Amino acid sequence: VVGYSVYDAHKERIWCTSEAEQASEAREKLRLKHVVMLTRHGDRTPITVNLGKNCSITPEERAFWHSKLPSSSVLCYLADLHPVKSKQYVVDITMDEISGQLTEKGLMSSIAIGNQLRERYVEEHRLLPKKLQPDHFAVRSTDYRRTIQTAQSILWGLYPDGERAEHNQIPIVVAEPAQENMIIASAACPREREILKMAMIANAAAATAPYDMNALAQSLRHSLGMEGRLRWLEAAEVLICRQTHKYPLPEGVTAETVQQVKDVTSHLWSSYFDDRELCRLTSGRLIGEMLHHLELSRFNRSPVRFSLFSAHDGTVLALLSSLKVSDRKWPEYNAYVTVELYEGVRSKSHFVKLLYNGREVRWPNAADNFVPFEEFEKVAKELIPVDFPKECQAKTQTQTQHL
Repeated sequence: VVGYSVYDAHKERIWCTSEAEQASEAREKLRLKHVVMLTRHGDRTPITVNLGKNCSITPEERAFWHSKLPSSSVLCYLADLHPVKSKQYVVDITMDEISGQLTEKGLMSSIAIGNQLRERYVEEHRLLPKKLQPDHFAVRSTDYRRTIQTAQSILWGLYPDGERAEHNQIPIVVAEPAQENMIIASAACPREREILKMAMIANAAAATAPYDMNALAQSLRHSLGMEGRLRWLEAAEVLICRQTHKYPLPEGVTAETVQQVKDVTSHLWSSYFDDRELCRLTSGRLIGEMLHHLELSRFNRSPVRFSLFSAHDGTVLALLSSLKVSDRKWPEYNAYVTVELYEGVRSKSHFVKLLYNGREVRWPNAADNFVPFEEFEKVAKELIPVDFPKECQAKTQTQTQHL
């Protein structure tokens, strides 16, 4: 049964599996061999501390958000349970800072995701053993506390207390900034930032927006007490945080307004990722890393069976857009993509299945939810930059310091 199917008719066909080819393999039993998972972090506190004079964090609001954080004892337990292997390079916020921190709600929802993964991959498919074996895992996170703690919480839910030997730890790898491939609009790729900047300036997506963006922006700037250009992504993240935790919205901002801001943000960024060069620069290296994990398992060259990548909303949206399976909606907290590798018991042929938030996604123009690995590999390799530093060189003198 198909969870849902996404296909944009105006885009070119990229998957071309024949029905006969898939139907023949459907008669053969398939064995799950490897899972690659990309997840957005769980619920967090606001990142932007000052949207305008009517929406800036006060001491009272700071205390409110501090009350939503997990206890220090739980966070220390998580850090000991699955420690960060690499030195932190980018983010080093003091423990009493509240901006962009994983909340207790986010921690608990991440544990719940881990519970769901255990049901599917331990109990149902028996890909993973009932007791934790660390060598079956490869885990990487961006260098933010919220993404690291999300990965730790998912692993805790996947292997709760009692399902691990005392010193069985899964190290969480954090890449050096120059090697990180899960950050959108990274300063490491001027061309990526240039494309985004030009798209924002052109504002071509406004013509097809679900609302009158100018009217909505003007109303929102007035309610927020904001001067200058409205940054939709900043407005969306702050208002969503407040709404989620039932903290008062600025006067004049309603639940309907928040939904409209969210819809516009989703529309804009989905439109940006219609640019295939941008997809290549934002997701190509990550897709290459994922493909490498699948290929190692395909040829039995690694004991790893589950590869977890913990990142951000933009990372998830960029990946879905690159593979042309995006529903053009903003990825919620804990949104996750799983790519499952299957092997035919008889033929030893390999197939790939994609799931989004636990629901199967039909590849565009495919006859069912499985595609031969070779087709997935072909599409993936077309997205992987051949010479990333060269492709990242800016082509204009456009200033792109702040997006």
